[in-house]
Amino acid sequence: MSWPRRSQVSIVAPAENQSARSDSVTDPGPNEAESATTASGLSGFAVSGTPADAVNFALDFVFAADPPALVVSGSNKRQNGGPVTVASRTVGAARTAARRGVPAIAISQSLGDEPDLESGLPILLEWITEHRDVIVEFDGEFAEVANLNISTCGDTGVVRGLIDTLPMTDDIPEGLNMFAIDCSSTEEDPTNAVAALAIGFATLVRIPAQMVREASSADSVIDVPAQEG
Repeated sequence: MSWPRRSQVSIVAPAENQSARSDSVTDPGPNEAESATTASGLSGFAVSGTPADAVNFALDFVFAADPPALVVSGSNKRQNGGPVTVASRTVGAARTAARRGVPAIAISQSLGDEPDLESGLPILLEWITEHRDVIVEFDGEFAEVANLNISTCGDTGVVRGLIDTLPMTDDIPEGLNMFAIDCSSTEEDPTNAVAALAIGFATLVRIPAQMVREASSADSVIDVPAQEG
């Protein structure tokens, strides 16, 4: 699979906003989508289904002849780290791609008065550039999922940098409000990724392989009545 320096990006997304759907899919999955335009004016496809459905539709129909090098899920207007990771539809969509052998990264912006979605793009693009060769050369049954969360600093400053050396955890340090971001903090050496985001860092963690390989629960399949005709 080749990946030119100027790459083609295709947009496939759920037709409606959804939360806490993890990697749930509908049965049967959607086999058609409508042409749509994003808020920023880009053309794409709107799929009537879950985020994971949108990924499956993209791989089965949009990229049927030539699988993509990378799936980017997001950006989401709420952080998806710590104990909410497993329920995240943004991470769930990325897990769905990786389960089908396509490397994926989920990107989420922490809550704020107005989530600054654009502030995360340079960090995302830098990560993709740095890992380009590994992504392109991947050839396996299960790919890796990276989970990127960006601080929304508001009037407390700017993102302090990226920390990508901390493991995934469900723990929230005692007394920490994971949704209160302070980019003016001078605290160093956070104990985990949840704490790092709260003091103004962007964080990137790798989703454990077992979580990539397995559906979240037996309830992750949503039955949809068959349509007539």
